[in-house]
Amino acid sequence: MNFLEPFAEAEIDIEITPLICACYFGRKDVIKMLMKNKSLDFDLSSKGSSHTPLGIACMTGNYEIL
Repeated sequence: MNFLEPFAEAEIDIEITPLICACYFGRKDVIKMLMKNKSLDFDLSSKGSSHTPLGIACMTGNYEIL
């Protein structure tokens, strides 16, 4: 769960985490699934601009996720 990889469809940063991607697209179902993993690092930031999942949810207006 705690890995970075390129994801061109999101166009957020050079590399992002699965949680950042889910926050960007507002995928509450995916976020709930990811949060069940006890080893998930909620503060792991993207590579390049260092965006966090919380910051991405704010930037995209996905307030239900916040």
